[in-house]
Amino acid sequence: MSIEIGEVNGGPAVIGTAGGAVYGVLGFEVVGGRIAGLRTVVNPDKLAFLSRQLSHSGWPAGS
Repeated sequence: MSIEIGEVNGGPAVIGTAGGAVYGVLGFEVVGGRIAGLRTVVNPDKLAFLSRQLSHSGWPAGS
């Protein structure tokens, strides 16, 4: 498993991947330069969609 920093839904996020698939996302809601909330994504359908989107974008850099 690897952990990458990226952007999901327009905000900063930590993305956990393994074998080219996304296994979880921790998104940060930032207000006034401070973290105001955390959002997790573990829904398999949403993660599969995100995996497809990321694979088309060449993310992560160097892949």
